[in-house]
Amino acid sequence: MFCAISLNIKSTIVGNYPGNPYRYLALDFVTHVLLIHSFFPIFDKGLGNGPLWTLAREEQYYLLYFPLLKLKRAAGIWACLLISMISSYCALHLSQSLTDIYPVSAYVLGTSCFSFWPQWVLGMVSMELLVNRRRAMEPFGYRMAALIGMAAIVWQKEVPGPVWIQYLTFGFGFFMIVSSFCKIELDGRWSRSTIVRNFERIGIYSYSLYLVHYPILIILSRFARSSGSNRNVTTYLISMAVCVFVCNLFALVLYRYVERHGQSKPSAS
Repeated sequence: MFCAISLNIKSTIVGNYPGNPYRYLALDFVTHVLLIHSFFPIFDKGLGNGPLWTLAREEQYYLLYFPLLKLKRAAGIWACLLISMISSYCALHLSQSLTDIYPVSAYVLGTSCFSFWPQWVLGMVSMELLVNRRRAMEPFGYRMAALIGMAAIVWQKEVPGPVWIQYLTFGFGFFMIVSSFCKIELDGRWSRSTIVRNFERIGIYSYSLYLVHYPILIILSRFARSSGSNRNVTTYLISMAVCVFVCNLFALVLYRYVERHGQSKPSAS
């Protein structure tokens, strides 16, 4: 970002700061280091990399695990899901009521961890069923569960409706897909084909890939267009292959030197 600003590169990778770009870039960096950028709309999707917006919410979800785990012991896993659904509804409803009066507060609430909380807790439910109960939610069989999940994801995308319902449907869709995969694995029928093994290898560093892909694609697309990638299918496919390769290369570097060091198992207490 510093180089882009210094070279006056006009691109979506450069944030639209309202004042001195270097000063705002420094503040942007600090909010991301402290993982509090979710409270500052101007910085929330800053540093030239929109996917970083999830980092603050993820850290907040980790903190919310502490009360959730206590609630799970007292009232069960489904009580955790119910609490998250109520919290999500309240956050979104309050956000909509504040939109015209306090737009900044409305944005912070509407994109807060509480608004998306049920999606995260559904993942917690999946692991609770898998690890502690050795079962998975797969009504009508695991194939139908996956189809139901995919249909739910497409439906919430294509059919307008209340935001709260869309968020729940989106989370439910992936919950069903993950559950179907868990059921296949539980039954010992998970494919060990070469293509699946290769996807599993990508899965190991997929979070690093998520974090780096956007700015890399923005930069490469500028060179691709100047090289005529939009002139014919062959040139386009070649440019896409280069993009995929470079994104995976940078992701592997980030994984090896950063993410991998946070994946070691804690020593037994």
